[in-house]
Amino acid sequence: MTGGHGTRGLDSGFETDGPDEMRKVVRKNLKAGVDWIKLCVSGGGAGIHMGDHPSIVEYSEEEIRVAVEEAHNRKKRVMVHSMAAESTKRAVRAGVDCIEHGKLLDAEAIHMMRDKGVFFVPTMTASINTIRKEREAGNKKIADMMEELNRPHQWVVS
Repeated sequence: MTGGHGTRGLDSGFETDGPDEMRKVVRKNLKAGVDWIKLCVSGGGAGIHMGDHPSIVEYSEEEIRVAVEEAHNRKKRVMVHSMAAESTKRAVRAGVDCIEHGKLLDAEAIHMMRDKGVFFVPTMTASINTIRKEREAGNKKIADMMEELNRPHQWVVS
């Protein structure tokens, strides 16, 4: 969405607002030959504007559903960057194929993913690299937030 995750230094993505814009951007990407559509449906740890947080829910269920419908019409899949439990639930209800990251999932979101057969890619080591990158860039606030998000998962990445 406009001003959402990934728009700090945006150079390769699209900002969309509303179902009609989503449909058009997904169709443009499909025309260009992509195999997967990836949406950022929540805030994240890097590529966000100062003051944002991974718990922020972006895109409505309707916007996500339009992307899924267009991709599935062409036999393509949809993955979403989703940290927040609510954004994950919206994405699962809308029919996405894969959840990426999922740092803030709750039991309900996990059960929904399991019940719908949605793939999950936790990308645990990418977070460590993001923390290092943000510290080196002088973005202490973002690096500290990412370390907080990783704390419950340290056994996986240490």
